Amino acid sequence: MELVQSYHQLNSFISEIRSLRKGFISNLFLHFEKHNLWIEKKELFYQATTEGYFIFRNNSMASYLFYITTDEFQLRKGLQEITQIKKTVMVDILEDSKIESIKQVFFDNDFLLYEELNRMSRIGLPDSIQPGLGVTFAEPEDSVVILQLLYSNFDPLSEQIPDIEEIAHYIQNKWVLVYKLEHKVLSYLNLRA
Repeated sequence: MELVQSYHQLNSFISEIRSLRKGFISNLFLHFEKHNLWIEKKELFYQATTEGYFIFRNNSMASYLFYITTDEFQLRKGLQEITQIKKTVMVDILEDSKIESIKQVFFDNDFLLYEELNRMSRIGLPDSIQPGLGVTFAEPEDSVVILQLLYSNFDPLSEQIPDIEEIAHYIQNKWVLVYKLEHKVLSYLNLRA
């Protein structure tokens, strides 16, 4: 495996596979700030396979697997080509018309179902947000408490909890609301991820 050097390199992997014009399946959706942070922290690695790339984000808990390839056949072949990893490997398989067959590719390569999640998002935000009583925009010092709330309420293996630096970035951009009671953060809402 090789270290990912830049966001541009990730983008070039996607372009290369799309340019083959043989199909495209992936669970990697580029996010400039998030992926640049992972690259700066030297947490992102890749392995090229026939008609595909596997991207690994390594942290202390697990290795998160992202794939970029032309089709299920190449995904299956690529999974057999990647080097053995000693730690837990987590992969998100995103809902689309091929989900069952893609899940089967992973089952056939000794992956086990850990958890099924339904994530929802809302496109667009109001032009302005007027926080209510006790609700304010998060401040930089709230990032540690927000991270603690995430770890205490969500499974870090299945949820891809953001790093403290990502949370700080969201706070800086006014994307996080917190509910405080007597100056203590009790809950939060990320308006944009």
